[in-house]
Amino acid sequence: MKKNITRLACASLALASFSSSALDKLSDLPIWISGDFSKVSGDSRESTQAALTRANSGLTITEYDENRVAWSIAGGYQFNPYWSVDLGYLDMGEVTMLASGQTLQPNTGATTVIAEHPITAHGAFIGTSFYHAFNDLTQLQMQFGLWFWKGEYDVDVNGERFAIVKSSGEDVFVNLNVQHEVVEHVSVTAGVRLVAEDAIADPSFVIGARYRF
Repeated sequence: MKKNITRLACASLALASFSSSALDKLSDLPIWISGDFSKVSGDSRESTQAALTRANSGLTITEYDENRVAWSIAGGYQFNPYWSVDLGYLDMGEVTMLASGQTLQPNTGATTVIAEHPITAHGAFIGTSFYHAFNDLTQLQMQFGLWFWKGEYDVDVNGERFAIVKSSGEDVFVNLNVQHEVVEHVSVTAGVRLVAEDAIADPSFVIGARYRF
């Protein structure tokens, strides 16, 4: 994952070295807001089941929500056509794990499952963005940031609440998207988001909208 982020950053910075001044027009205020949605996919069911098996838990996962809808909102202050500082909130969706078998003490099972975090999480992020303009209407945004996340999901065994697993931490992320202005101040966005050191191994395809004041 770190290699992917490094390659993505290098490619974008190389592209930026050829940047023109096509996006010299800033609107009245150098402030923007945005929102997006994405489908999150991962392989956490297999790794969690392996951990439960190693712990001799006697539990077998019967259902695991590995495809979730994530969303984020963000705002930024743009110093010039090329740089902004960004603040936002990212939520990777909810997970409920169902299992059957011999019930363990809740603390034992929770300790095993929590080792697989962060499987899903939510929290605030801070970052900075670099912009490369293709023309007056279309630009590339490369956003680097640090995400301060908290994770929580429910574990049900044999139809009863087994544990609520919680965790927290910080992760680096990169969000790369193309923005196209459809009406004045309003753009549609599409791109990918990569999160380092996350059990969610697959990059997420992100679509959204952005408003510049």
